[in-house]
Amino acid sequence: MRFPTLSYGEREPTRVRDSFASRLFDLARLDKLRYFRVDLSQLDKAANYVIDTTRQQYPDFNIPFHSRWRHFEAGKLSRLAELDAAIAEFALIEQAKIKFDLAIVSVLLDAGAGADWQYCESESGQVYRRSEGLAIASLRMFCQGVFSSNPDFPWQADYRALSQLKLETLAAGFQVSRDNPLVGLTGRLELLQRLGNAICQHPSKQRARRLCVLHIHGICCIGLYRDPTTRMAIEYYFKVPQDIEQRDVLIVDPMLATGNSAVAAVDRLKEVNPKSIKFLCLLGAPEGVEHFHEQHPDVQIYTAAVDECLDEHGYIVPGLGDAGDRLYGTL
Repeated sequence: MRFPTLSYGEREPTRVRDSFASRLFDLARLDKLRYFRVDLSQLDKAANYVIDTTRQQYPDFNIPFHSRWRHFEAGKLSRLAELDAAIAEFALIEQAKIKFDLAIVSVLLDAGAGADWQYCESESGQVYRRSEGLAIASLRMFCQGVFSSNPDFPWQADYRALSQLKLETLAAGFQVSRDNPLVGLTGRLELLQRLGNAICQHPSKQRARRLCVLHIHGICCIGLYRDPTTRMAIEYYFKVPQDIEQRDVLIVDPMLATGNSAVAAVDRLKEVNPKSIKFLCLLGAPEGVEHFHEQHPDVQIYTAAVDECLDEHGYIVPGLGDAGDRLYGTL
């Protein structure tokens, strides 16, 4: 069976799950796929295997988040502890900026490495591949100052070092050779160079024009997800600084679609009475903007663009699609 070509709006994860993923599941269950099948009679056995493995690895069920930070600890080595020790003399806000720089650059460098590439870590003698290898290589380059133009302060990514980064330097950091090819090396370099040029345009007055230029005075975290049936926002986490009443709050969300989640976030924030609230997003829909203004006319919206409309599923049309796939051209 062939599936139709999808527009960017149709590639949103929720829509893919609701339509094509369910079709694939039905085909697999009926044994009509070429490469795999689903046998629901083995579901309990598979679930028990996962539970037993989880208990063996994490008997206290203190399971770490799956994130870039976990890739840095591949092989159960405390590489981040080494970084923490190296930057311990700096204020906490400076340490946070250092780690923002590291995470952003490392994630941007993470894309399919190819089956033939590997990274041999000289510090441990261990060999890593794919995302773990890319993460460790980028961490080592970061700590060596590859992304910094200041030899006295290697733990940063600044516009000069990124925009002037050489292919040979990045290749050496990833241990690329004829026998150890890394897929997309030139594309990774160009991405960092464009990032460096973008930083140069940032209206920051910091001397080095670093990647992380935000002055972080406090972070609020509101955990919301949209019920796929009712499209209403459901809260699962809420934490704000103790002095929230003395703070101006910026709500940051990539999309303003139906507006239900944005409205719920503002409702919750108004309960703790911050000095002011503003809403920032990349893309909005007319329906969401109207709904937001009806509920909170006193809160300003800042958006890069307003698209045409919402479809019957509540998705923005035409929308942006998946940002990671657009970035690397994999769709």
